[in-house]
Amino acid sequence: FGGCKKNKEITDRAERGETFLYEMLEAANGGNDALQPNAATFENVFKAHKRNPDSGHAYKVEKLIELQRNSGVPANVDSYRAALEAIGWTWAPDKASMCWNLIQTMKDENIQPDVKSYNAVLNACAYSSERENPTEIFSIALDAFNQLRDEKDECPDMWTYSLFLRSCSRLVPKSPQRDTVIQNIFMECSQEGLVGRSMLSELLDTGSEELVVTILGDDPRKGI
Repeated sequence: FGGCKKNKEITDRAERGETFLYEMLEAANGGNDALQPNAATFENVFKAHKRNPDSGHAYKVEKLIELQRNSGVPANVDSYRAALEAIGWTWAPDKASMCWNLIQTMKDENIQPDVKSYNAVLNACAYSSERENPTEIFSIALDAFNQLRDEKDECPDMWTYSLFLRSCSRLVPKSPQRDTVIQNIFMECSQEGLVGRSMLSELLDTGSEELVVTILGDDPRKGI
């Protein structure tokens, strides 16, 4: 009941935000330049959609992005990031591809995605619906992770590594090859000095007993 009530509150908040947005657009089109929406206006409406898992919110955000573009309101990294995070929170079956396409749109518009934007894509992959194609979704996670690593002015943070390991755990079947990927990512994270509680938790959830012992020297899960 509590979850349903919270989702309704988010839906109501998002609807109010959209109502204000349309009223501002109407006023601006009528000559009131003071009410012309900007990127921050759309960013706040996107944020109003965040944390509601209903798939409909993802598609509403997608339509709002189109509205922003058609209204001639320039986007920026903050507005796009808010849209990415709102979409990633939903259970839309294609949310991972929607988020990845937004990253490519940012690139096309010469807007540099920041690490939080890439993390939003990885979050969408790591918490994707079981109805999605796991191979396709992991391919998106891998592309996002590698593209971030190749960025000149951005680099992975603790959450990047943690979310990528979560993607491995949920989307890649257990195998020696998966353990190799996990080990390489964990060691890279360690070399960057970014191993924290979330990363250790993902290792214990994802890695085989042999891998955990290889990396940590012991398996803390024994006897639990």
